Amino acid sequence: MSKQLFHDNETSSCYNRYRPEYTNDVAQYVISYARGKSQSNDKLDLMVEVGCGSGQATNIFAPFFEKVLATDVSPTQVRHAVEGNKWNHVTYQLGSAEKMPFEDSTADVVLSALSAHWFDLPKFLKEAERVLKPGGCLAVIGYFLESIALIENSAKKITEGGTLLIDHLMSLDFDGIASKNVDVKSKYANVFQAIPWHEKQRYDYCCIERNSSLKDIEGLKTSLGTFKNYVRHRLEKVKSGEVLESGVIDVERLKDKVKRMLQIKTEDEDDVRLKVVFNEFILVARKP
Repeated sequence: MSKQLFHDNETSSCYNRYRPEYTNDVAQYVISYARGKSQSNDKLDLMVEVGCGSGQATNIFAPFFEKVLATDVSPTQVRHAVEGNKWNHVTYQLGSAEKMPFEDSTADVVLSALSAHWFDLPKFLKEAERVLKPGGCLAVIGYFLESIALIENSAKKITEGGTLLIDHLMSLDFDGIASKNVDVKSKYANVFQAIPWHEKQRYDYCCIERNSSLKDIEGLKTSLGTFKNYVRHRLEKVKSGEVLESGVIDVERLKDKVKRMLQIKTEDEDDVRLKVVFNEFILVARKP
């Protein structure tokens, strides 16, 4: 499914440009867990990443490994990742989470960054167990839009930022995708529960802060895999002469909704600066 959602160039370009980069705190937490009791500063041997997208998470983890192999099912996402690759020891290639193109018991860390909700979860967990060394670390990370505020007036703040995207886009059930986004909204509670290993934990206290514009909000919306399906759904409705639901129409008015909720009066949108905060969440587990 993710290949269908992210294989077109527009969505992948917006993903590469408008998706936030993870904080170094996320990598530090995962690496500390992966090292266990040793806490050596030496690099770990190998990280395998599945659903790497255009490489945002790969970049913050790369310094901690001798070798990184990152995969995605979308050729367009892999192309963007290769074009932006700044590491000699990082390799991007096509590959799925359900059938990883890697040898048994070779990886110190298997990473999934905001992609696990697209996977066949039982198959992904089985493959992660196969690829990880004994004592290796499975890390599943992600983020969720927490708030949007005016930089010049922090009292004007939207704390239902996630609702802006979920209710007006993600909850529109195109091809069963809405349920996938519920997984993200719950911070992968279902993934954590499904991990069969005794030693596992989660951490929800990191955040990403971005100085953004209204254009960035629109770009973030377009980067969502769901948005491409929304466009297709809308065109089908128009062609068939059907009346568009109010929820569908609201998707196109996301920027206007933000302006209204923050009481933004100016017509010069380039002058509007926003502080956008994403809550990061981390799930880690150790293979026996």
